Amino acid sequence: LSLFRILSEDDAVGSENVKTSGAGETRTSRKVNENGGTGETSRQARPENTGHNDDKKPTREDIFVGAHYEVLNVIPHDKSAFTQGLTFSNGLLYEGTGLYGKSELRELSPLDGKVIRSQSMNPKLFGEGIAHFKDENGANRIIQITWKERAGLIYDAENFSVLKEFTLADTETSEGWGITYDAGANEFIVSDGSHWLFFWDGKSLEEKRRVEVKLPQIDKNGVLQRVGVQLLNELEYFDGHVLANVWYQDVLLKIDPKSGDVKKVYDFTNLYQDRIESADCFNGISVTDTAGEFFVTGKNWPH
Repeated sequence: LSLFRILSEDDAVGSENVKTSGAGETRTSRKVNENGGTGETSRQARPENTGHNDDKKPTREDIFVGAHYEVLNVIPHDKSAFTQGLTFSNGLLYEGTGLYGKSELRELSPLDGKVIRSQSMNPKLFGEGIAHFKDENGANRIIQITWKERAGLIYDAENFSVLKEFTLADTETSEGWGITYDAGANEFIVSDGSHWLFFWDGKSLEEKRRVEVKLPQIDKNGVLQRVGVQLLNELEYFDGHVLANVWYQDVLLKIDPKSGDVKKVYDFTNLYQDRIESADCFNGISVTDTAGEFFVTGKNWPH
C-alpha cells in the first residue's frame, strides 16, 4: 500500500501513456495459484467507440499531467491478496479480494497493512470492487460486487455480517469490476471492463443512467477525437470526479461523471518498477481521512 498526494500539474507526458483497446482484443493476466505457480485468466475487451469531434482542443498539458504525485509512506501489504477494491471510512481501510475460493472482504490497519479481520465469500463467487456507504439510517455499510456471477452483497461494516444479497443491474459486458459511492447524489458508480460507467440508485440499486468515458486524442489528420477508454477497473469518487484504474496500465484517470470526459491522466509507471514475479497489475485506490491523499496498491503486491 502506498500513501500519496497529488502535486501541481505543470508538466506533461505523451498520449501513449493511455491506450485504447481495439475491437476483439483479449488481454491475459497472471494469477497466483495455491502452490505459488501461475494460472491464466482472460477478459474480452469490448469494441472501441470513437466518440465525436469538438472544436475545443485540450492541450497535452491539460490532460496528461504525468507523475505529479508525492509518495508519503509505503505500507506492507499481504502479497497473497488479489486486490480488487479499496475503500476507507472513519480511520478504517477495507479491501476486497478476488479469485474463486479466495475472495474476501478484509479490514486492514492503515498504519501497518495488517489484516484485522476478514470474511470469506462463497467459493463460487469471484470478488470484485467494494465501496463504503451509509444507509438511510446512517449505519455503516460496505457493498461488494462480483465478476461474472452478477451477484452483489451488502455487509454491516461493523461486523461483516451479510445483510443483503442482490442481482447486479445489467452492464455492457454483463460483468462487475469496480464500484464507488457518491454520497451527495446517493449513487453507486460501477465499471464493467468496458468504456462505460453505470450509475445506480443508492436505494434500489437500479441503473439510472450510463456515461461513456472518453479520452481526447488527436488523430493522424490533426482532428480531435474523443475515444472510448476500455478496461475501466477499480473506482474511487473524490471531489466531484471519479478516479479510475485501467486494467494493466499504470495510470489513474480523473473522469467527469457527467460528461464522461477524462480530465487528467496520472502516470504511475515509476511507483513499483522492480516487481516480484508474482505481482500482478496496478489496482486499488481509496481516499483517506486527509483530503487529497490516497492509498493505492496492486494485485499481489507486497506493499
